Amino acid sequence: MNQSNRGFTLLESTGALALILLAGLFVLPLYTTAAVEIRSVQEEQKALAVLEEEAWLVNTAEVTKQPYQTQSPKGIYRLRTYEEKGGTTVCVEWEAQNKRNTEKCLHVYG
Repeated sequence: MNQSNRGFTLLESTGALALILLAGLFVLPLYTTAAVEIRSVQEEQKALAVLEEEAWLVNTAEVTKQPYQTQSPKGIYRLRTYEEKGGTTVCVEWEAQNKRNTEKCLHVYG
């Protein structure tokens, strides 16, 4: 600090501004990455809820011997069911906000 005028010099002000900009260069990308990951986790939670509901519908159809009607959601989720030995496997597949293709499956014994 300049002692004669009790103010900041141009060099000190420029240095402080450079430190603030440098901190912003690191913090902003971290914030956007964290926001995308949070949205991806929320999508996964919704996908698991859809998967559990679909597995419940498959199980109910097997128990009541009624025809199975899918409740396929609109949007980013794609449901698949296929018969396996000992039951049915229900899978949900989607592309998350972080551009990763994800698939989760549940096996319904019946």
